[in-house]
Formats: sequence, structure tokens, C-alpha cells
Amino acid sequence: MAYEPYEKPSAVPGALAIGGIGALAYLARKKIPGLKILEKIAKTKVPPPPEARITPQVIDKVSEVTKIAKTPTSQSLELIAQPHPARKFEEVKGAMDLVATKAKVAPLTQGSNQGRFGSSLYDYVAQHPAYKPLDAKIWIKEFSNFNRLAKFRSGQAGFQKVRMNVTKAELEDANILRFTGEKVVGGFLTTARDSGMKVSKLDLLNMINKSPAVNLRVKRFEFVTPMVEESRVLAGDLTKFIDDAEATVKSYQGTVESVGAGNKLITYGQELHAVRAELRDVTGKIEKYYYNKNAPLSSMVEAIKPFEGKIKNLETLAKGLAEDHQITLDLTKLREFRGHHTNLLRKLGREKTMDQFPRYGDHDTYKVLGDEKYIEDVIYYPKVIPYG
Repeated sequence: MAYEPYEKPSAVPGALAIGGIGALAYLARKKIPGLKILEKIAKTKVPPPPEARITPQVIDKVSEVTKIAKTPTSQSLELIAQPHPARKFEEVKGAMDLVATKAKVAPLTQGSNQGRFGSSLYDYVAQHPAYKPLDAKIWIKEFSNFNRLAKFRSGQAGFQKVRMNVTKAELEDANILRFTGEKVVGGFLTTARDSGMKVSKLDLLNMINKSPAVNLRVKRFEFVTPMVEESRVLAGDLTKFIDDAEATVKSYQGTVESVGAGNKLITYGQELHAVRAELRDVTGKIEKYYYNKNAPLSSMVEAIKPFEGKIKNLETLAKGLAEDHQITLDLTKLREFRGHHTNLLRKLGREKTMDQFPRYGDHDTYKVLGDEKYIEDVIYYPKVIPYG
């Protein structure tokens, strides 16, 4: 089927239409009957065709990102295309000597105190003897010789036996080179090679410092407040108070003043004994939650709260003994114990707010495998990872 060739619409009809409207307006001012209606019709806008009124499709965010995202190759080409400012050789040599010295003195730190993860690749490049930019082919040959890279070591005291072999993984992470087996298949240096560009080792060091692996961070999750130990101390203090109270009541039972009050004293003794048993239940529950990896910190806080009720029970018993039998117990100690308990709750409240208590590891077996104090060091990447 033959198609008629497309012709660009003429601008004449539009001009005539505009001129026609002007003419109608002029005639309307002359008060010619019926022309006002014609003028109104001429000014009426024609509605768009149905297909033009269809709501345009919304492009999802992923499509938008993938359209504008730059591939590693395009990024490499842009970097290569950037003109390097002219610098004196003495300045460049001084900068490289400083970088090499710091890498030698502080191995696996990127020569800084920024807390980055150790990088054998950084130390290797920093200590490379090249001062001037090298052809990309030379760098590719250097980083493809894994027999030599595997023998790289530091001469610094304490690091002689530390493995510092440069791996393919680190080269790929920094997008310097990518491999399939032993074959180089991509990366920044391949783009530079194909463009016939020379590459300075300072450029490579900059890429290494920006790579994800050396920018990982460690966050420690731990119970800052030794809640089990402090709970044991508090329970021990309260138990000692009960022991002293029971001894006082027992010694009073043999005196003349206790005649006729034996039943009440027995009741006090039973109540003191009951509080002691309840304290054991409280400490047992605290330890149960502390050593359970699935128990949240809020459960531990709730387990510690009952100490307040036990202290109040002992205060009531002490006041009753004072009123009924003139037996005086040291209420000052109970106020100290209440202060200890309040302080413990406040510290745990701060930990709950900080949200740094353990939640990832296995609390059930750590006592067998590790230290008395349980901690979790979680490695994470501090920046937003592209595409989620």
C-alpha cells in the first residue's frame, strides 16, 4: 500500500483565521446584526482529539534512573577527559614520597586516621616506584601478575607475618580492573588503555580510597550497663537486709517484750522469707532475658522493675515492726537501694534510646565460645547503596 508523502501544514490558514477574527470584531463594532454571534463562535477553541486527551504514562523511578545513570565506562572516559592541572615535578614527587612514607609507617590504614578498612592494594600502589604517569598497559601488566602481588609484605615491625597480598576482589571493588578467570575484561584501566592514556598512581589511590570496601564501618552493639551484675548486687543487698531483719526478729522473740506477740512476729518472719524467694525469681528472670538472643531490651527493663515493689514491701515490713514491736531496721539502706534501682533503670532507658544493644548474634552459646562480656561488631556501609 502506497503512503502519501507527509507535507508540513501551511501557516496561511492560521493567519487567515486570525485575520478573520479581527475582521469579525471590526464588523461587530459597526453593529451589523448577527456578527457578534459569529465572533463568539470564531473565538471558541476546538477540543483536542481523543488520543490527545489520554493521560500520559508515568515513567517509574527505576526507568528514570537507568536512563540517566552513567556506566563505569562512561565515568572512566569522563575522568580521562578531565585536564590535569600542570604541576611541577618536585611537587608531585614530594606528594608521592609523603604518601609512600605514610603507607610504610602505618600499613593497612590508607596512610590516614580516617578509620578505613585496611587495603593492601592502597599500600602496594602508594609504594610503587613510579613518579610519572604510566601507560595503562603497564599498570594492567602489574595488576595481572598475581604471583608477585601475592608476595607483597610490609617491612614494618609487627606486620612482617601479616598477609598483604593484593586480590582480584579489591581491584574489582575499586573498578580498577575486572577479571574473568585470569583474563582482564574491564575496569578503569582498560578504558584508559583503549584511549591511549597514561595514568598516575595518585589517580589510582583516589579510586581506591573511594571504593566501598575501604569505606566500611564497624558498629558495636553491646549492653553498656552490666544489668545482670548490677541486678545481682541489688538483690544481694536486699537479701542481706532481709537476713539482718530476720536475725533481729529472731533475737527479739526470746525477750519478755515479745510475750503475746509471737504470732505477729512469725507472720513478719514469713513475709520476709517470701520477699527473699521473690528476689530469686526476679534475678532469675533478668538472667533469662539477658542470655536470650530473642529478648528485646524492653523485656529486660520490665524484668528489673519488680525490684521497686520488693523494696516497698520491705519498707512496709520495717515500719510495721517499728510500730508493733519497737524493732528498728535501717530504712536508710532501703532508700539507698531504691536509688540504685532508679539509676539502673535510667541507664537502661538511655541504652534503649541509643538502640545499640545486641540483636544479631547467638546469645545462647557465647559463654562457651567467647568472653564474659557479650558484644557484636557489625560491619556496614555508611552510604546509600545505588538502586537499593
